[in-house]
Amino acid sequence: MDAEGPSPGTTSPGRVLAIVGGITAAWIVLWGVHAWVSEDAFITFRVIRNALEGHGLRWNLAERVQVYTHPAWMLLILAGTAVSGLRPWDVAWAASLAGTVVTVAWVSRGLLGHAGVHAVLAWTVLASASRAVVHFTSSGLETPLLYAALAVALGASLWRPHPRRAACAVGIALLTRLDMLLLVGPVLALVVWTARPADRRPLLALALGPALAWAAFSAVYYGFPLPNTAPAKLPHGVPRAEILAFGRQYAEVTARSDPWSVAALCGGMLAGLRAQAAARAWAMGIALTCAYLLWIGGDYYVGRLIAPPVLVGGVLLAQHVRSTGALVATAVAVAASSTVLPGSPWRAPFVDDGNVLPMDGGVYDQWGMWHLPRHRWDWTPNGPNATGEPLPMGPDVPAVRVEPWIGESGWYAPRTQHLVDPLGLADPLLAR
Repeated sequence: MDAEGPSPGTTSPGRVLAIVGGITAAWIVLWGVHAWVSEDAFITFRVIRNALEGHGLRWNLAERVQVYTHPAWMLLILAGTAVSGLRPWDVAWAASLAGTVVTVAWVSRGLLGHAGVHAVLAWTVLASASRAVVHFTSSGLETPLLYAALAVALGASLWRPHPRRAACAVGIALLTRLDMLLLVGPVLALVVWTARPADRRPLLALALGPALAWAAFSAVYYGFPLPNTAPAKLPHGVPRAEILAFGRQYAEVTARSDPWSVAALCGGMLAGLRAQAAARAWAMGIALTCAYLLWIGGDYYVGRLIAPPVLVGGVLLAQHVRSTGALVATAVAVAASSTVLPGSPWRAPFVDDGNVLPMDGGVYDQWGMWHLPRHRWDWTPNGPNATGEPLPMGPDVPAVRVEPWIGESGWYAPRTQHLVDPLGLADPLLAR
């Protein structure tokens, strides 16, 4: 594959370091202002605690169920917790910050070399205005690892073609979340198709091997190759028209609460489709991901599942910004909208908007719900035990309890108490 577009010229190493370093430092500050840990992250943290205490990768001690959807992220936090002795959420914060730094530095360096300083600054403005991108630079969930893998894949396909590096990055993304196949599948197909015939099988092995190996392990260890959320959410029997209505609601809520993410998605698709092959492949991946989200009825976390394609769309759009006028217009539009848009990342450091979505709307502002009650730099779960340890199993504590909020409640539950998830996400029987 050929890198697309004209070269913006040579930039001195010192200027590159200053620009990339300055933008990365700004993102570190932005990360610190918005850092949080979501309720869902504690589902994985409970598995990690049980594994470190010798019970295996289990959520309930009595059964093996893959309750998490991000094997690579789980393994990363498990290893970090085992080596450091820190709490899982502290390790998740450190990994999130590292993923954010890698992403910003990699994208900034690639855009600077390919399209120039205007493109780098335009991407910074667009991405920092996206609630989805900014809020999920932390959260305790897998998105920062996806960001880093996508940044490497973007660079290895758009700017400095490197098929093996692109395939490795795709492999990390798929091991982190298998549904990323829709986003990265088209560019993987292009990388493999344009490679030498002798290289095609090794590239496919690098890209698909980790996820396939995990599926084989999961089939043996858990009895099913996919996360338990797959049978819990997909074969639900709800009429398709109703599911599509939920998908439309998800799109409408996203457009109202996070318009700059929608702008990056739409603008990135249009810009990519008008460019060369690699950009068209990424644009196709964005379109497939958005169509899939509408088809499955969206998600109850606003922003989480669209954050990776928004990151990609912002890059595709920003690399066409080559003039000061276009950059200033983008910055002015973002700044003006941020003064009136509740929950805008540019507004959050100065105005406490709280939870910007209704609690009964079906799509929730998880950042607004879980970020604000926490102290950012000395974070302990907001549960019955301020030490962050589970409660003891006493004579008055039932051995089995029904618990629909399985994140923090699951973390604080006594170690030997068996929790039944009525939504089926953590229960293999109810999921089916």
